Amino acid sequence: MNTERKLYSIKKIFFTSFSLIFAITFVLLVLYASIAYSFMTRQTAETIESALRMYRNTLEKEMDEITSYQDKLIYNNSNFMMLTVSNLSSLERIIIEQNTRKLLESHVSNDECIFVNTDNEKTSLYVLGSSYSSSEIANMTTLKRFLLEQYREVSSIQYGNWNIIAFGGHSYLTYGTKNNGICIISAIQLDKLSCFMTNTENSNLGALLFIDEQSILSDLSYITDLKQPFETLSDEELYEKLRYPSNHLFTKYTIACLPVSNTSVYMSGVFHAVYKVPYAKLTVALIILLILILFAFFSLLLLRINTFLLYPLEQIHTAARQLGRSANSTYSPATNTSILEFRQIDEAIAELVNTKNQISDQMLKEAFEKNRAVLQYFQLQTRSHFIINCLKSLNGMAETGDYAKMKRMLIAFSSHLRYIFRDNLELVSLADELDEVNDYYNIILLDRTTPIILNQQIDQALLPYKVPSLIIQTFLENTIKYNKENRNLLIFDLKITETAINGVPAMQIMIGDNGVGYSQKILDTLNSTANNLYADKHVGIENLKHRIDIIYRNNYEHTFYNSPAGGAKAVIILPLLRESPQILHGTLDFAAHEKEETDESFACR
Repeated sequence: MNTERKLYSIKKIFFTSFSLIFAITFVLLVLYASIAYSFMTRQTAETIESALRMYRNTLEKEMDEITSYQDKLIYNNSNFMMLTVSNLSSLERIIIEQNTRKLLESHVSNDECIFVNTDNEKTSLYVLGSSYSSSEIANMTTLKRFLLEQYREVSSIQYGNWNIIAFGGHSYLTYGTKNNGICIISAIQLDKLSCFMTNTENSNLGALLFIDEQSILSDLSYITDLKQPFETLSDEELYEKLRYPSNHLFTKYTIACLPVSNTSVYMSGVFHAVYKVPYAKLTVALIILLILILFAFFSLLLLRINTFLLYPLEQIHTAARQLGRSANSTYSPATNTSILEFRQIDEAIAELVNTKNQISDQMLKEAFEKNRAVLQYFQLQTRSHFIINCLKSLNGMAETGDYAKMKRMLIAFSSHLRYIFRDNLELVSLADELDEVNDYYNIILLDRTTPIILNQQIDQALLPYKVPSLIIQTFLENTIKYNKENRNLLIFDLKITETAINGVPAMQIMIGDNGVGYSQKILDTLNSTANNLYADKHVGIENLKHRIDIIYRNNYEHTFYNSPAGGAKAVIILPLLRESPQILHGTLDFAAHEKEETDESFACR
């Protein structure tokens, strides 16, 4: 038993092999770049998070010391507790307050301010860190009063917890303790803490910023070197960048964000990427250079292989493809080669194409003549009953002596016979086709007892253009033939307008009546792409479809349907032609592009 052997393409094998080698190399380079990027990004993230963690630990240590110191001071220090005694003399109270102030000054940090106040308002003092200026010292009384009001009136701000309070354009991280009518509040101004930590020597920290769950707490005005990269960002975008940092190799800054324990505050560090960007640029440049070199090498190699090994296959393939496109093909070599063997191959292929064209021309002529004969036969077959009926009607008119009516019918009948016996593949002007429709209509009126109305809406500019013969008369004949039992007044509508098909000017012929319409089976047959000349019904329309397909190839459209109000409808769209095409030689040429099915297109093909 013979089994079909699998076919292989030499060109495809070469192309696949080299493409595979190139792809593997490319993937390895990209994989290396991805791994290097991943390791560097991870290492950078760990480094900056470690540095940011150090700053956060410094802050948390200071916060722990404040918490511990306040507890010891307010619960265990007898001198401090004496401030709540109401019967102290003025001198004793002054001495105790001076001692308390010295005690607080020995523990206050640079960015901290400590406020002490008693419920009886007999004691009210504060101490400041060294970073506070004289202008800020002047506002300390107002700040103290504001903090006390916040702790008394705002339910979310409580003693024993770290809170965020905004005042005077600055945010303060505060912690307060209250016992036996006396309270102590420590406040750390976040901007001073940010400035202090940012200016630490031997650090690549560009800025230390504080945010909460909703907004930026720090003042950015003092961070001059960050204004340029962030000045185009809105407040919301900058907040997202600080709260949810997304870093990559080509940013000048790397951002990290860590929460501060026991608070709603986050610490965001913006670090200078001093070494990252140059390394990333160099890595990417080297990888791109390697890829370009590999691509150039493989392209040159494939080109040489294609020139010396695959040239014969390429030429044969090109010629075969041209032979399959149309009946008459022309072959021209892809290159004007100077290689003797390749030139001999070109000459042999050209001779083969010429021979094929001669055979195709002969076969096309034979097929055309066969189609013409078959169509003529069926056309005459479908018209025979009408001719016989006309002769019977003439005989009846002769017997009744209605010679005037008989004369009119003979004139119309002779014009009709002359028209239907012409070549069925010949194109006629639209004006001639409409004259034939009127002749046929007059014959029908003379032979019918009930009238029929013919409505015509014709664009007069289209009258000189060519159409297939009997393209309208066939539908008028069908309307009369299949509506004999219809007692209603029969109306035949004809509307011809200019349109376009695939960008080419065309004629749209809309035909309809108010009769019984098509059956579903007939509609399926008429709208199919097949042409059934041997159908038992609507043979004239099938004959017409076959003729249109021979003449116009695929450059036409038609559809058949029933009107919702009743009656058969047809729409035919044909390219505008002033001369009959040379069908025998296949030179009919319409729009080069293929038809596209759109909502406006007819779904008949």
